[in-house]
Amino acid sequence: PKKYFICDKCGKKLMHREDDNPDAIRERIEIYRKKTIPVISHYRKKGILIEINANKAIKPAYMKIKKNLNSLKN
Repeated sequence: PKKYFICDKCGKKLMHREDDNPDAIRERIEIYRKKTIPVISHYRKKGILIEINANKAIKPAYMKIKKNLNSLKN
C-alpha cells in the first residue's frame, strides 16, 4: 500500500496475521497440494467438477453458480 498498513482502495487499516510469514505460507501451500488437489482431480475425473472463475465480477460468478445448482435439481 502507498501508506503503511492502510488499504489503498478503502482507506481502512490493514491487518497482519501472525501466520503470514514465508514458513506458514509454504506449509499452507503444501497442505493444499496434498489434500485439495487430489479432491479436485477425483471429481474432475468423474466428470462432476464444476469450476467457477471467482476472479471475475461477483454477479457473473453468482449466476454461473446458480445455473449449475439449478441443473442439479433436474
